[in-house]
Amino acid sequence: MTIDIRIHTAAQGREVQLDQALEALAHGLKSHADVKPLVQGASFFTMPEPDTQPVVVSLTGWVGRAPAALDQALPEGVLQKAQATVELNDHDTDALTEHLRSAGALEVAIRTPRNGQEEAFLRERERFFGLVRQQPGFVFEQELRAVDGPVRAVLIGWKDRNVFMQALGVLGQAPEMASFFSTIDVHAYQAFERS
Repeated sequence: MTIDIRIHTAAQGREVQLDQALEALAHGLKSHADVKPLVQGASFFTMPEPDTQPVVVSLTGWVGRAPAALDQALPEGVLQKAQATVELNDHDTDALTEHLRSAGALEVAIRTPRNGQEEAFLRERERFFGLVRQQPGFVFEQELRAVDGPVRAVLIGWKDRNVFMQALGVLGQAPEMASFFSTIDVHAYQAFERS
């Protein structure tokens, strides 16, 4: 299955257009039998700077050709912060679908390992995610590599928003987090609850 991760936002005063654009996209995708909206939700947290406008995260899966509706032009004032398209085998797709159902809060990060930092990225990622997996309320994490370049996405699931915020308090002070973040260029990072 191919999975498309998109993060959209709206310019000030364009919040209605964001909602309308996402509704139109959802309507366009419903006509495709092989398309499955996996999860969508409004972001409640980002870093390092807070969002000043609404942000919505969407994950859509399909088999075969990408639905044309995904590439419709966005209305003025609606922006795509980041996007990644990944491929999963059937086993990984089933596991991810189950994880998405069982997590009350989700994080998505779309990022690229810095030039010449691939080995450091892998090493520091494992150190950091070893700590992430130890946090109470952790449900899952799945690293995904984009089909068309060095971009990587990660999905992290938590029992609920409260345990995510508690874990963030611990992880944000951990040297493992700073070491890992020194190996990546972050395109977008959002924590969200499904709508």
